[in-house]
Amino acid sequence: MQLQEETFDIVIVGNNVVSLATALSLANAKPTWQIALLAAADHDSRHNDEELNLFRPNDVAANRAIPLWRALERQANVSNNTFLTLTGGYLSLNNDDNQIYSDHDQLLDATEIATRFGFHSVTHGVFYPAGGFVNFTAVGLSLTKLLTERPNVTIRQNEYFIDLTSYSSNHSRLITNRGSLRARKLLLIPGTHVNNVLKKLNLNVKARHYEVPTMLYRVKTSANVQLPPWSTGTSLIGLPMARGDFIQISSAITSSSTTRSTINTWVKNHLSSVINSTGLNVSSNAFTATKLFPSSPILDRLPACSHYSNETFLHIHQSFDGRSSPNTLVWAEMLTQLVLSTSSSNSIYTDLFSAMRATGLAC
Repeated sequence: MQLQEETFDIVIVGNNVVSLATALSLANAKPTWQIALLAAADHDSRHNDEELNLFRPNDVAANRAIPLWRALERQANVSNNTFLTLTGGYLSLNNDDNQIYSDHDQLLDATEIATRFGFHSVTHGVFYPAGGFVNFTAVGLSLTKLLTERPNVTIRQNEYFIDLTSYSSNHSRLITNRGSLRARKLLLIPGTHVNNVLKKLNLNVKARHYEVPTMLYRVKTSANVQLPPWSTGTSLIGLPMARGDFIQISSAITSSSTTRSTINTWVKNHLSSVINSTGLNVSSNAFTATKLFPSSPILDRLPACSHYSNETFLHIHQSFDGRSSPNTLVWAEMLTQLVLSTSSSNSIYTDLFSAMRATGLAC
């Protein structure tokens, strides 16, 4: 059935935490704008899984992210550390690139790591008391609730982008699975269908998706240590789960050599005193990593050579672990500034653009 074509000040295409956060940021900045969010159910299938991610402290993006997370907690009327928890610290193991950022950061040897955290056969590490994790399950639920309370925001569930055509000099027409709609500005934040979007826009970028091996392990009742969020160089990340005495361990990068079997072997060799060494598989659709070619996150307005409106914007985040970025709110802030700016360049946020290793677009 063809729905009546509606007109919006901006349409955001994407069913992920960045698109939700950007929609709220724009609604805060422009309360008179009519905003539509196209949220296709199959663009992000993780809502039934608890999603956490490491928060590594002490870079430009992280320093900007902290006050943004606190502001969102206040807006959602929840307590500090509900979304961003910084009470347990973050442990980096066997990473030769570890840096000491403050007098509070602690260099640890093998004995200290074993005594404090229960890891064995680990040579060295750094504990960052200012680190922690982001609870994206709580974030997603709160963002959705806040958006549904906004009269100028329409969340169009189970509707997804099919095509884009020019409508007039100041509007674009989107073709969706439910019909069509018009937009004065268009923001594309595609998920697993990113290659379809890139092909439609005639852009010289490709994305490849990988299933990230992920396992759950039960903490032993005899364990007398408390594990913080941790990572091992560029191999694995471990996160304590909020729903019980479980640790979630997954590949930290898209690597074909990392399997569930290799994760089990690593746990048996390095952490068997704390958790049971046989893990439970997490559903295969839990975390899907995205690798871009060229390999930088994209954040820009469409160039003229794409033959679409200059008021069309694109953001594609490269995720090596398949999780939402702990700097999600920084991306949302940058996207909001870009959408509201009349400038064709990214100079309005040069420092963050560089810190986030983002790149612009070319045909």
